[in-house]
Amino acid sequence: MSVSKVIGSCALPLFVTMLVGCSSGPPISGGGGAPGCPPIGCGPAFTLVAPLPVSFESVRTLRAEVCQNTKCSSSSLAQIVEEPAPHTGVGVSFPDAAIIDATKSGHARVTIMADQAGKLRLEVWYWPWAPTDVQDGDMFHVTLTDSSGRAAFSFVRAIDFAESPPNACPSGCRQAKVDLTDGA
Repeated sequence: MSVSKVIGSCALPLFVTMLVGCSSGPPISGGGGAPGCPPIGCGPAFTLVAPLPVSFESVRTLRAEVCQNTKCSSSSLAQIVEEPAPHTGVGVSFPDAAIIDATKSGHARVTIMADQAGKLRLEVWYWPWAPTDVQDGDMFHVTLTDSSGRAAFSFVRAIDFAESPPNACPSGCRQAKVDLTDGA
């Protein structure tokens, strides 16, 4: 698990951003890209944006679980200690890069973002190991639970993906976004 600060929509270190551009997540990628077309150019396959269901003070008591069908990973949010300033975010990525590489599994990032006015929202980003690891109809589950096991937030939905080629590459990125802040 890693904790990092997000400025705008870029969570990559500056030197990586200069080399590959700014995607919406950490610099972890899996296989599946054509030569010269790294899958990191795809960004997350699944993005969920929702109002923050609890006060920021309560965030540290929560555990996040993100599932694609029956493949799940989870992490405590206890390491999120600093409330984000406007147009920034703080988040946790999981599982650790060594686990992702060893199991060729997807990974998630749960971020608390602040808009221009400082209003907080939840953003969840999910990257599969390879772009072809997500299919139309995949079920995505996102749950935030407190220490007693009570769900503070729960999202379950079958997702259909749009495909678009990254960086003029022949293979497409499969991406979907659900925004619950606008009544979706």
